[in-house]
Amino acid sequence: MPSAGAALYVQPSPVVGDCQLESIGVSCVSMMVAQEPRTAGGFQLQCHKEVKEREGSVNRMETEHKFPLKAYFPCHHQPLVTALLRRPFEMPATHWSQHLKHISDMLKALVEDTNISSLADLFEIWFLVARFGEWLDIAAEQLLKAAVEPDALLWLLAFYYCPQNENQQRTKTMVEAQAVYNHLMMLFSRMVLSVKDVEAAVHSVADIEQCCNQHLIIHLLTNFLLFSSGGHTIAQEFIYHITEATDTSKEVCSLLTRTAYRINHNREENQRTVKLLNELLQKLTLKT
Repeated sequence: MPSAGAALYVQPSPVVGDCQLESIGVSCVSMMVAQEPRTAGGFQLQCHKEVKEREGSVNRMETEHKFPLKAYFPCHHQPLVTALLRRPFEMPATHWSQHLKHISDMLKALVEDTNISSLADLFEIWFLVARFGEWLDIAAEQLLKAAVEPDALLWLLAFYYCPQNENQQRTKTMVEAQAVYNHLMMLFSRMVLSVKDVEAAVHSVADIEQCCNQHLIIHLLTNFLLFSSGGHTIAQEFIYHITEATDTSKEVCSLLTRTAYRINHNREENQRTVKLLNELLQKLTLKT
């Protein structure tokens, strides 16, 4: 899951990524390279020229004229665009999980369609999802906070973090994420937790450094610490440990920042979570 990111509403807003997507293009490429170098690097490089060209054309459209959204994504995915365009605050929070399942189902159908065979087509789909990344953060939260069908939301996150399925990488990522998620849910209501309890959720799959996609796992772990019954008691110790082991301080700091922004905007969480977020951000900001 970055230092900061943006979404296309059309105004920038936080998403999962490794840098602020203040404009469309190079920053999007940087995000994927930073987050999944083993699977995304080649994907980016082949799309680099297309991204730079799109950056210029979209920025010109934004500054000179007002165009319908179809002008940005002329070839594909209008129903998906429409679903992603809906801002979370435009619907009750109780509807978020169903909306995310709808997005995931459409996305999976597109990606697994035999017509989506080129990297350029795959990139356009991934790029579209990344630009509306607020929904990705909410998907990771809903997995822990709401009664959901986890497979659809886990698949959505697995696609974001691992867009290509070369050598079955996305499939392996999905299997690992499901295993970690199931373990975390067994711990979710426990009032007393230890660092070893949470570590076991990861080690039941592999060491965090050896996971197919440690960024997705860290995203799930961070949300677990924020929203579970006993996570707040070990959050600082565990996050310090995990960011040291994986060199992901900036990524976790960005995730916490986006979460704090959303909580403040929606006024949806209790003061314990707000206090914990502030404490974690202070420590990680000093660290980074």
